[in-house]
Amino acid sequence: MNRTRTGKNVKRLIVWLLMLTMVFSLLPMAAFADEAVEEPVQEPAESAPVEPEEPAEPSVEPEEPAEPSVEPKEPTDVIVIDGDELPEDELDTLAADDTFNYIDKSKNVPLKDAGDMGYRIVHIDCGRKCFSLTDLKKIVDYAYEYGYTHVELAFGNDALRFLLDDMSLTVGGNSYDSNTVKSAIQSGNAAFYASGELSQGEMDAIISYANDKGIGIIPMFDAPGHMQAVVSAMKTLGLTPKYSTPTNSGESLNYAIDTTDALSVNFVQALVQKYITYFAGKGCTMFNIAADECGFSGMTTEQYTAYAKFVNSMAAMVQNAGMTALAFNDGIYHIGLTTDTAFDTNIAICYWDASDKKYAPASTLAGDGFKIINTHNKWYYVVGNEGNEWYGYSWAQGYLNGECKDCRQTDGGYTTNVGCMIAIWCDYPGKNVNWSNVENHIKTLSKNNSSYFKKAEQPATPTLTADKTNVKVGETVSLSLKNYTGDVAWSSSASDVLNVEANGTSATATAVAVGSATITAAAGGSNYTVDITVTSAEEIGYEHEENITIGVGATSKVYTQDGSYGDINNAELKNEDGTVVARYSAVNKSGTDYVFSQVNTVSANGKYYIKSADGKYLTSTGSFTDDFSQAAEWTCKKPYNYYLQTGSNYLKWDDNSNSWTVTDSYRNRTQLYFNNETFYRSYSSWGSTYSNPLGVPGTKREVAAGDITQITFTGVEVGTTYVVIGNTKYTIEVIPEDLSKAAALPIQLWITNNTIEAFGENAKNSGSGWGGDSSFGYARYINIPAATRDTASKVNSEQGMSVTDAFTAAGMTEPLVRYEWGGTRLITAKDDKPAQNLVFWIGRIHNSSDSNIQNVWGADYSNSGAAFNYVRYWGGAWQVSADRETWTTVTGEGSTGTSSSCEQQLAAYFMTRTEITEEVITDVADWGKPNGGAEYDSQVGSDFVLLDYAVKYEDGIRVPTGVPVKNKTLAYHCESNNAAVGTDSSNNKYRMLNNFRGVETKDFEVYMVTVTMTANSASTELSASEAKGGYEYNGTEQIVWAIDQEAHDKSGLADYTSISGSSTYSGCTIGGDPYVRGVEIYNKHGALITYYVRAKKTVENLLTVNYYVEGESTPFYSYNIAVDETTTFNTGFARTENPLGLINNTVKNIKDVEQAVNWKLEEMPQINAQYRYVDYKFTKTDFTGDDYKIVNLYYTFTATKTFVVDFGLPLVITPGDINKNLTEAGVTLTDVEFGKLSSYASITKDNNCNVTYTLTSMISSSDNFSLQYSGTLKVGENLQSGRTAEYTVTIIPASNVYYEDGFAKFTNGAGAASTATWDVVKDKDDENAQQVQAVQELSELGSGKIYGYDSAYDNSTKFSMGSAHKVTVTSSMLTGWKNDSLSAWPTAKFSFKGTGFDVISLTNNTSGAILVDVYNSNEKIVKSYFVDNYLGYGFVDGEWTVKATGDNILYQIPVMKVCDLPYGSYNVTITVFYNDAFAHNDDKDDKSYDFWLDAIRVYDPMGKDDTRYVKDGEGYPQYINLRDQIAASESNVGIETTLFIDGNAAAEVAAYINLGPNNEVYLAKGQAISFKLPVNGKIDKVQIGAKAPAGESGMTVNDATPTGIASATEMYYDITSQAKNGQVTITNTTGNILSLTNIKITFSEKPDEPVSLAPLSEGDAEAAVATVRALFAAPVDQEPTEPEQPEEPEKTFKPERFEPSWSSNVRKGGHAVLTVKASTDVDAIIVDGVTYTKYFTRTERVGRGWNAQRVTYREFVYMMTVNESGTLTVPVVAVSNEQGESNPYETTLTVKPSSPIRDWIGGLFGRWF
Repeated sequence: MNRTRTGKNVKRLIVWLLMLTMVFSLLPMAAFADEAVEEPVQEPAESAPVEPEEPAEPSVEPEEPAEPSVEPKEPTDVIVIDGDELPEDELDTLAADDTFNYIDKSKNVPLKDAGDMGYRIVHIDCGRKCFSLTDLKKIVDYAYEYGYTHVELAFGNDALRFLLDDMSLTVGGNSYDSNTVKSAIQSGNAAFYASGELSQGEMDAIISYANDKGIGIIPMFDAPGHMQAVVSAMKTLGLTPKYSTPTNSGESLNYAIDTTDALSVNFVQALVQKYITYFAGKGCTMFNIAADECGFSGMTTEQYTAYAKFVNSMAAMVQNAGMTALAFNDGIYHIGLTTDTAFDTNIAICYWDASDKKYAPASTLAGDGFKIINTHNKWYYVVGNEGNEWYGYSWAQGYLNGECKDCRQTDGGYTTNVGCMIAIWCDYPGKNVNWSNVENHIKTLSKNNSSYFKKAEQPATPTLTADKTNVKVGETVSLSLKNYTGDVAWSSSASDVLNVEANGTSATATAVAVGSATITAAAGGSNYTVDITVTSAEEIGYEHEENITIGVGATSKVYTQDGSYGDINNAELKNEDGTVVARYSAVNKSGTDYVFSQVNTVSANGKYYIKSADGKYLTSTGSFTDDFSQAAEWTCKKPYNYYLQTGSNYLKWDDNSNSWTVTDSYRNRTQLYFNNETFYRSYSSWGSTYSNPLGVPGTKREVAAGDITQITFTGVEVGTTYVVIGNTKYTIEVIPEDLSKAAALPIQLWITNNTIEAFGENAKNSGSGWGGDSSFGYARYINIPAATRDTASKVNSEQGMSVTDAFTAAGMTEPLVRYEWGGTRLITAKDDKPAQNLVFWIGRIHNSSDSNIQNVWGADYSNSGAAFNYVRYWGGAWQVSADRETWTTVTGEGSTGTSSSCEQQLAAYFMTRTEITEEVITDVADWGKPNGGAEYDSQVGSDFVLLDYAVKYEDGIRVPTGVPVKNKTLAYHCESNNAAVGTDSSNNKYRMLNNFRGVETKDFEVYMVTVTMTANSASTELSASEAKGGYEYNGTEQIVWAIDQEAHDKSGLADYTSISGSSTYSGCTIGGDPYVRGVEIYNKHGALITYYVRAKKTVENLLTVNYYVEGESTPFYSYNIAVDETTTFNTGFARTENPLGLINNTVKNIKDVEQAVNWKLEEMPQINAQYRYVDYKFTKTDFTGDDYKIVNLYYTFTATKTFVVDFGLPLVITPGDINKNLTEAGVTLTDVEFGKLSSYASITKDNNCNVTYTLTSMISSSDNFSLQYSGTLKVGENLQSGRTAEYTVTIIPASNVYYEDGFAKFTNGAGAASTATWDVVKDKDDENAQQVQAVQELSELGSGKIYGYDSAYDNSTKFSMGSAHKVTVTSSMLTGWKNDSLSAWPTAKFSFKGTGFDVISLTNNTSGAILVDVYNSNEKIVKSYFVDNYLGYGFVDGEWTVKATGDNILYQIPVMKVCDLPYGSYNVTITVFYNDAFAHNDDKDDKSYDFWLDAIRVYDPMGKDDTRYVKDGEGYPQYINLRDQIAASESNVGIETTLFIDGNAAAEVAAYINLGPNNEVYLAKGQAISFKLPVNGKIDKVQIGAKAPAGESGMTVNDATPTGIASATEMYYDITSQAKNGQVTITNTTGNILSLTNIKITFSEKPDEPVSLAPLSEGDAEAAVATVRALFAAPVDQEPTEPEQPEEPEKTFKPERFEPSWSSNVRKGGHAVLTVKASTDVDAIIVDGVTYTKYFTRTERVGRGWNAQRVTYREFVYMMTVNESGTLTVPVVAVSNEQGESNPYETTLTVKPSSPIRDWIGGLFGRWF
């Protein structure tokens, strides 16, 4: 607040000169009082403020001021664009459309000629799914092997799976550090699907690996579509991108950014530019911007033009880096869309789809000059779709083998000579990769187009050669880096052993001492090394030779070499051609030791140690140990075969423990066989094969003090190589293994606990004893030979084969299931009992030690044992794997014989495949009897359970509609003697059915699986006749599988609970394939497995049903119906009113099933519970477009709740606030969960499911989160337990929001000002009082609550919410400033978004000055203000007077008001500094003043035009500051718009301007202000901002009942009725000051221009004065008539309180005012015989500190004119409506004589008063 001090003009001038001197020495810019100097903006000075000198006397005619000196800015980075220069900071301000026009088009890079064969590209979707470095190297290997030229890495596709080392970004002037950006992207990736990204080092390795093979890498970063992770990252970084989210309607929008939004475009381009720069630096020549699937069908011309400019700008960025830009075809000249912007023809088009007639044909694009790369979408393979479904592996194989003989032919009939691309997509990132199918997919296109696919010549790899690697001291080594022409840096790891001298790509190394050294040639970013050993002259050469022969994949025995040669791991050994033939590893051992030394032969009675294949040693107990010192020495005996003895014990194999042990019985010893330097336990004369190795023999050798090295060799490729280590030359010959002598691997065939008949050359029967009929009892198995026939893959390879491929390679024909026949035996399928369709499911390893060997009719072990899907013969052993990563060695020992002799069983489990409908196929592991045959009828005649399947469409249609279904309903026995049958606690029998798997077809996908029983109760059984003729499923539907958590949560169904309660079956699986572990069914009950399906978006012909919230542009749910190309919705599709429903709403889908569009949301479980479990109204329907393929249904809901916050206090939301149904009788809530973290607040809950929303930062946009209540809920008219109901809660800020001081960040002073610290001060007398804890009123949008009023502040009479932050600065701080360079004044900072703000503070005669700087989001100062908060005045006896005492405190004053800023984000710094010019306590040596920050009010946090505010009557708010209106006028008389009425008739407006505070009007008792609004039909509400800054006050609007105001907090009060009826006069009728701030005017629609107050006429002024006069005039009664005088009743009423008092300084002829404060039992008073009933209800504080209380009383105010002077006695009587009258209270009124001057003034202004 400004203040004025009396004094002479010179003194005033000196004060202001002092102020100016201080401001210009201290501030970046200054604004005195209300004015702000905005240009030029200067940076804050570094120097400290200095004491201002005494100013010289100003001259009468001041000189013209010089031009301000402004420090020149640093040169701005510029972007060279079309030869012009545009500063980068100006580019940031351009709209998105403009930005595209500023791209350098001089660097267009067209696609280079690829030669006759063209580019051959493998595309891998490594964006949706995170692939490892090893995985991507496999893709490169496949590309190289099958003649491709490039691999395209789609790392930016929905997710962003590659992060650079430096991810820092600067966008729009805002900088984001690398770690913050990385974290935001990683969060986005995890939200899309799981976490995981490639590092820059891994990408470097991939590119290097590919380049070594002559394969180019093409990076793909899709924009503007498929950007889910990027959009998520932008939001995490605090940005607000504009984008479209995916829907199920027609074309997917795939999180496409809005290319008309500059913020989104600038961010994406800045991000992509980093990757362009990186890949260009790695030598890549192409970069795919993709630009596909961006919602083209819904684009306007403006949007499509923005898209075209965006694509061109992205292409230009790529071309500026020297690369060619690639893009998909669907967005380039999209038919039906128009734009004046031509697409850059240097973009190479990846033409993927010509089936959509809205895509420009390939021939058309080629004619326009585009190069075409054939990216045929019928070559697409989606990982996880392995069958004939759309984009499935088998489906794509059909097209690769058939119509695509010419790999360059596109759908559009155009032949390109540029090249082709085959794609592997990962639409389902959770599904595992079938690497065999991936390889075959890539291979097939190459194989069928062999004339185009020629393996590229692998570029010569730089190789470091040395003419010798063993030299004597003094000899030299010639070194050369071959196949390299650049600079080479040579170095030696031990220059004291081997000194190297460089000569370009050659070098010479001289041996100077005994030892070893590594020579390194650093070239082209890689290091090439060779190890060289230096010996003395007499040691050179080698003394021994070892010739080693091993097979591919096999590992040699351990060779021990004296000496230390370091630890070596898998060092490569190459032949002369450079082929790696073998690898070797060496381990150095130091010191005196005993080592194992292997021998090649054994002799009878020889003594040996035994070492196993895994390097362990045999002990005397038969166990193995890693510690050779614990090994036992065994005597080798050989009467016939070998056996081993140590002491008196013999080595024995124990079948029970499946391990070696010892025995003292000679008869129980185990015979051994010795072959190929190894002891074996088993030998087969059939094929002379040995198996079950024990280990190799060896002796114990003592090593003297010194070192030894143990060496092993592993074969890699067939060939010969050598290495010299120490004094030994090892020659290694790697030979192919004779696979014909390798034992075959037996894999048995099972369907649960029944074996399967199969045929083929390797199909065998096991021995007997496998269960079932005693006369039958064998198991069927397939022998997998190590040498498989010529197929796409080989079992004798590192990758091996899938089990099904291995069966095929072994010659197996289709398996046929065995049937139970007559309950006696199992036989092969007969003609009258056709075989069921069987498919491989999973392999299991069963070991006898685990007691899980599978037997016929025995326990089902299909879920027991390690799983496997792949098999290989590698390194001389059979191995199986579930994922081709981890392999387990297996033998299948004993599985070809009897069950009792089986040590290990490899079981391949199959499933029965049932085609429920054409939409979905089901595989089930258990084998049942299908309906329609005698076996089914027989089974349901005894104990049985039934299994049915159904599919359910999104509209609620179920197929089939009735059960049983012939050949599809399955009956299973439920006999007590079966392992699959159990009983519950009540002895009710039930059957377990295991393992169901849904298989999707090409048109439909499964998103949920449920199970429903025929009845919940075990006693409600089905009869045989019902099982045959018909029954219903009346049990509770439960969910067992969901495609994702969202589908699960939307269902509202409880998870499946099994009868036994077993966790094996209970629960719901999320993600993966639609697989059900199993269900339990009561005897004579049925279970219905329902597959919920929806049409796949990839289907070509779709109808779409959209469900909208009325008024919203995005549907809350959509689904598709797959139809043939001629089908549309009925043109008569419509809503009916009575009855409510739909007509003409059916359509036949592609499977000829009739589907009906359903309007009843509660019947559609895939719709969010927040829409299904609440009241809704179905309002209308319409079509999109004129082709009748998209129909829309509209609803209104109560599920989405929007609450408005106008204060920063916590908000408590109860369940009843969300939905009244949550508090109905019977409803029990057990929990409430939050759907996401709030952007602005912390959210907590209590045990009653109440949610508290507490702001932690200033809110500036919609804050959305979901609340999911669980418990017993009302569904329809019924209560159901285990239910959930989800609601969306939106919190929005009001048009003005009032925040407490805690939202600011406080920094104490430093250096000389270090004692200037911020302290929390409280308004209670008790220093230990706690700050008031309060919550704000809950205000739902549409409730009509005033924005800016809350009863929580009604009693906030001093500091806001009872406390504030205070700081004191002193003159001594300024004195010491110059001696302390680290000095800094204390600051308070806050950030907000909006158009303005108020700073709320306390003002009194100790207040001082502050500086307020406002920065924009670019940290540039846009406003600076200087504010002096001193208040040295009080209103005493009707006039403002100087008061030096501290009782003139005004609380919660808006000392700083900033308005009309452009809407945006701002940072505000309040600096509290000291300067003598603003110190008013002159009597102190150490002068000081204070500042209090009490609160902050922010205006328009969501902008001025948010239409939602209209629902509360708060739309488009306009604020008119009353103080400014008065200050703009010249006097009370003739004022234009605002009349200030002062009890002091001589007071003029000029005096008020000088004496009053800055930003508000203060009315003392008897003062008023009057104004009038113009007539405006758009005005909705009018409110006045008011408060009581110095104690409880009151406000009377016109002649209405006074409004008591006790709060010092500015709040808004409604005066709409008075303002709309004309003139408004607001009067203070109480004793304390009333503060008025703003008139707030709101509108029902956006006004054409701001409203100004209407001019007041002379008549308006007279009316206002009359109104005020009437408020203080005594009531006038009619002349009383003489009533009959009744007997006067006894006056017994005694009020609790009755305190009458007259006003002072009353003069004859003036007005005397009687004020009576009475208790609430007083209803009227009688004064001098006149009854007066009008009173004010007020409250006041009684007592002090914690004992203080607020009491309510009634105040009667009576005014009369006195025409005589002297002391008068006036009786006053209290009246109670219930208790009568009191005895009179005698009051004394003193009246002074009349004043001549007053009489004269009264004559002048009599018409006013």
